[in-house]
Amino acid sequence: MRLKGLNLAAVALTLILLASMVAQAAAIAPPSAEGTTAEAMVNVATKAEARVKALLNGIQANSTIMAAVENAGLKEAFDANASLLAEGSALLASANESLVAGNYSGATTKAVQAMRLFKDAFINIHRILEQAGVEGKGEKPEVKAQGLLIAIKRALERIERIEALPDAKEVEGILEQARALLNTMDAEQLLAQGNVTGVAHRLAEANKLIMQAFKELKSKAEGDIRARAEKFIERLKKILIGVEERARSAGLNVTEVMESLGNFSQLMDELIERIRSMKPGDIKGMMDELKDVGKKVEEAAHSFKEVRPTKAKVGDILSNPDGWKNKTVVVIGNYYGSSPPEGLKGPNGKTPSGSWWIIADETGWIYVVDGWIRAPTKLPKIKLPELLKAKAVVIGKVEVENGTPYVYAIIINIVPQALPPAIPKAVSGALSLTVEKEQTLRGYTLKVSVANVGNEIVVFQNAACGIHVERKVGDLWTHYHTPVSAQVILELKPGETRAVTINLPHPPKGAYRVVAIGWLKDSHALVEGVAEFDIP
Repeated sequence: MRLKGLNLAAVALTLILLASMVAQAAAIAPPSAEGTTAEAMVNVATKAEARVKALLNGIQANSTIMAAVENAGLKEAFDANASLLAEGSALLASANESLVAGNYSGATTKAVQAMRLFKDAFINIHRILEQAGVEGKGEKPEVKAQGLLIAIKRALERIERIEALPDAKEVEGILEQARALLNTMDAEQLLAQGNVTGVAHRLAEANKLIMQAFKELKSKAEGDIRARAEKFIERLKKILIGVEERARSAGLNVTEVMESLGNFSQLMDELIERIRSMKPGDIKGMMDELKDVGKKVEEAAHSFKEVRPTKAKVGDILSNPDGWKNKTVVVIGNYYGSSPPEGLKGPNGKTPSGSWWIIADETGWIYVVDGWIRAPTKLPKIKLPELLKAKAVVIGKVEVENGTPYVYAIIINIVPQALPPAIPKAVSGALSLTVEKEQTLRGYTLKVSVANVGNEIVVFQNAACGIHVERKVGDLWTHYHTPVSAQVILELKPGETRAVTINLPHPPKGAYRVVAIGWLKDSHALVEGVAEFDIP
């Protein structure tokens, strides 16, 4: 493809990433509603925790009460409920972490689980006190009245939170009915007359209306998020059409330009069809990632509209780094991983900070930092046989760090001589995987056993045996998690087994699989091992 074709179609290269943008399940409400709900649930759970802690601390500080509990043979039961409090506190701490990380669905789920434990502990401790003869079974009317007033206040706070949500006007009438039932002055008058039952009934009816309003907003949000996702993808399609128009106005062969980058129009149509059959929670997860991609696509589109990259030879950049500094260039050469080719000149200074690899042409070699990669696999800093010396096209800005020039990439396109399949075809009998899962407070721990059951040495690109976890969404296996591991070459001899531990923080229910990818040391043939498992 000619240089102008690269200039005009560079933005479209980024759209190749959209093929894998089917994300994990998230909560159904839109971001503002979801975050507000999660924060509210965590706040309620925090107050419940404080109440149970205050009860427990008060009892433990009273030697008379503790003696009565012990004399009744209930000390063991009392300690068990103290453990329930500790377990609930651990869940609440995890809920707070999820809230800060933006995992609103996880925060809500863990907050609800924590509240159940606090409630069980509170009820059980009062039963223990009753059995020990410390408190009576009845509750004074004034205590009940105070509890109802607190509950009314909480219900009014829930109405205010719902009113702050998008489209709250759709349920304005329902919320007004609930607010009328929760009139504090009316409640106090009824309680003064001893009509506790009447106030409790009004509170129950108001809570039903509040729940109805929330369900109606939730249902509307489910329809809205589907429409927003389709509209967003249509906007990305317009960007692609704009690329075609720019190519056409420059007198380029539009068909040649677009076909070389893949059929993106078809990809967009497939994404829209997929959205129409997806659950709202899955759409929300996909939208979070698509928005990030869309933002970068627009930034790249603006950049390439304002700046026309200049085709550059590596040797020219090396000869005059300051002259090329801050210029946007196109470098065409070959991928060399982290090892520079022999016999060619390159930078003399330190390697640049950040993740990098090497591109070389006939005039020299230079470092490439960051960038969006169109390649059959993520680029490691090792020499994968299928990528080494593959043709590489880099569009980016020349930077100089401590005297060392490098290209800060915006777009990268790697074209191996023979592309391996998206999921490498496994060599028969090479790897055997087994998975044991263990549920923990923070989710699940996977213990994966990778065994070389073949007769050749298998090489992996990292200490985790090239493992990643995939989740099944509909009929499609999508990337879910890649464990952090040391980027070192790992060899597994025939008959050897390697254990890898993976932590999955509160994964959604569904079908999963662990995939280990490597290659045979002698023949360089790609191999994979797969083991499926379920999260109940």
